[in-house]
Amino acid sequence: MDLDPDIIRTIDELNDSSWQVMLKDPVGAADIATHALDLSRKIQYDKGIASALLNSAWCRLFLSDLTGAERIASEVLELYSAMDDLLGLSMSYNVLGAVFHERGEFDKALERFMKSLEIAKSLGRKDREAASLNNVGEVLKDSGEIQEALTYFMRASEAMKAMGDEKKQGVEIESNVLVNIGEAFLALGETENASSYLELALDSAESVEDVGTEARTLKALAHVAERRGSVKDAQDLFSRALERAQSSGQVLIASEAMTENAELLIETGDLTEALRLLELALETAGNAGAKRNMPECYRLRSLVRERLGDITSALADYKRYKEALDALSDERVARLVHNAEARYELESAKKEGEIFRLRNVELKERRAELERTNARLRSVAEIGREITASLDMETVARIVHRRLGELLDATDFSLALLDSAMDRIVFRLFIQGNVESPVFSIPADSKVSFSAWVITHGEPLLIKNAPKEYKKYIKDTAFRVGKDTSSLLFTPLFSGAMVVGAIGIQSMLPEAYSGEDLKLIGALASFVSVALENSRVHEELRKVNLALQTEKSELERLTRKVSHIANHDGLTGLPNRLLLAELLDTALKRSRRAKKIVAVMYMDLDDFKPINDKYGHRAGDIALVVVSNRLKQVLRASDTVSRVGGDEFVAIVTDLDSKLTASLVAEKLVVSCSQPMDVGGTECRVGVSVGIAFYPDDGIKAEELLRHADDALYQVKRRGKNGFAFYNGNDTRDEEPKNLDQPEA
Repeated sequence: MDLDPDIIRTIDELNDSSWQVMLKDPVGAADIATHALDLSRKIQYDKGIASALLNSAWCRLFLSDLTGAERIASEVLELYSAMDDLLGLSMSYNVLGAVFHERGEFDKALERFMKSLEIAKSLGRKDREAASLNNVGEVLKDSGEIQEALTYFMRASEAMKAMGDEKKQGVEIESNVLVNIGEAFLALGETENASSYLELALDSAESVEDVGTEARTLKALAHVAERRGSVKDAQDLFSRALERAQSSGQVLIASEAMTENAELLIETGDLTEALRLLELALETAGNAGAKRNMPECYRLRSLVRERLGDITSALADYKRYKEALDALSDERVARLVHNAEARYELESAKKEGEIFRLRNVELKERRAELERTNARLRSVAEIGREITASLDMETVARIVHRRLGELLDATDFSLALLDSAMDRIVFRLFIQGNVESPVFSIPADSKVSFSAWVITHGEPLLIKNAPKEYKKYIKDTAFRVGKDTSSLLFTPLFSGAMVVGAIGIQSMLPEAYSGEDLKLIGALASFVSVALENSRVHEELRKVNLALQTEKSELERLTRKVSHIANHDGLTGLPNRLLLAELLDTALKRSRRAKKIVAVMYMDLDDFKPINDKYGHRAGDIALVVVSNRLKQVLRASDTVSRVGGDEFVAIVTDLDSKLTASLVAEKLVVSCSQPMDVGGTECRVGVSVGIAFYPDDGIKAEELLRHADDALYQVKRRGKNGFAFYNGNDTRDEEPKNLDQPEA
């Protein structure tokens, strides 16, 4: 059908408008895209439909609807493919990669970004090339490969400088590239470089109203302020970042801001607020299906709960942290598989085949080479999975030797690891002529070992004619090199930026290995490095778990000790006033259910002060210990006696059927205390006055009963001491206080 040019112009303007306002207002941009989509479908305008869907996918991504973004991006990818629109394909791969990146599926993200990059290069579109380079750098940065990520960000910056007439089209990524460079420098510890780039990023983001990048930049500047020692500035910047992210609906950035702010709060001791932010961040990330921020949330929440004394929950969170980290580690392994593919794609027919396939150009002469490459890539991926499945380096070495032998001549093989502490290179597996040598080591600076040269220089080594070339690298070939060796292939093993070992194979045939073989062994070395790191992490986790268990036991012991000290009298070991209140509340609740009587007996020693005055405080302490033991002996195991003052004690007598029983107990207490005692070789005597209040007759609350028992005690004090009395409510005796020093009439 003939398309109305005016309607087409309107649709194109709507799509352009949606793209322009997307960073500032993703909700509004989504509405504009929906309107453009409806108009395009009415007149069957394919380009308008695809553009509207592309904008809609980006809007959903910015609003953290990852499922919706993936569904729409997949649909628009098919549309652009059918239209043979390479620019649209490049942009579709970008948004799909961004979705997988937010989910933490780095292998899938990197695959889409690399496709977008190669298409952009084939079109000569520097704006899309810059966007894709920036995306690849973001994945590498979040994978921990900061130096490599910085290289991609700088390449993205250079691509933007070379844009020329396309400059306006790249404005939307300029602030994003700048903040990524700033974050990379921050991760590398270069605070001042980071600050300079972040300030530029903030100005750029504000100028184009890119609210999401503005929030990210504020987060990063908060870390700069923190490193400079300005905690208040850091908290203010985190708050601004959170506000900007929430105002634009970008919940994933908000989740990261909450997590990073929580870490700062932990350092300043505000654990309650840190815990609240971490729980909110976990809920936000979980609802959005984003995995890459969750391990850090679990780790920090475990730390907070440990400091708050909730050891059980802290250990549970540490387990969740490890599981989440392991899941991301699996993604990293998968990404290495893709990296192995990417190395081959850059210089092989597969890359050219993909680009020209999109242009419907048949390249039959490349087919055989492509099939060989694919077969080898499948082997690399399969071997990589087998290598990373083991945590034992001896097993890993044997797997590498066996599987390499299926692809290359690996009759002579070595796997050497650097022991930095001993300054030695340890050969974990050394096979020559199919004969295995025992484990041995050589000095790290050895001049007669190809492995030592590779480890020292951090470079791979391909020698096609050893007799002619070896002197460029080592002094002689007498050491552990077969006399018939003609070809050698060695590659370093890396952990981050550090060389930690080397893998090598040798052949008696000249020119036995090619540049492709060097790439193959280099790809496998990446997996061996991952296996090394996994082995190291596994051992560290084992030690951490052991330390945590030890710390938990010690913490529990200390907690019990502190609790006992806080709740018991230091001299007599009896419960103190603090614990008494808790024990009395418990006794009252139990008696309320059982409908029993509880007697609260407030006791004060008579004639105790003369012992202190005459014999000293040491003698007084001995007397108090003797009295406390006598009180415990009179009472049942189910009853409680506590020391609440200098010479004051309180007994809780439970499960009474009548007040008469309480009288008998009080009488025994008075008699027991009045017996003579040996205090440092001197015989001394004290008496005890006892005031008694009953639950529920004299009160139903602990403080009420204690007060009334104290009132009854002073009845005894006023009327002769060394006896007991019941509380009667009006300071007159229900029962005459009994003075057991006086004979009964």
